Amino acid sequence: MPAADANIVKDLMKQNLLGVFSERDAEKRRSLIAKIWDRKGIFIDPAGRYVGHRAINDAVEQLQHRSPDFAFSELADGDAYSGASVHPASHGRSLA
Repeated sequence: MPAADANIVKDLMKQNLLGVFSERDAEKRRSLIAKIWDRKGIFIDPAGRYVGHRAINDAVEQLQHRSPDFAFSELADGDAYSGASVHPASHGRSLA
């Protein structure tokens, strides 16, 4: 993957972590999901497989509901290669 493309993917991963998963305002979160996710995008985590904007938003809401005081943060830059990406992240109690 060319470096410029990898940087775009890394930026999208950061927006997803901080702007989608950390966003508590549902309207703002849905707007960003529509901006950065394909309408048939697939999000997979240990709890399941979620296809499309509504399902991705529902997965985020479920996660936030299970951990209402948690906030997400980056541990390092993400890596993007061969159409896949990895973003080291952590979550814990919010200091705010």
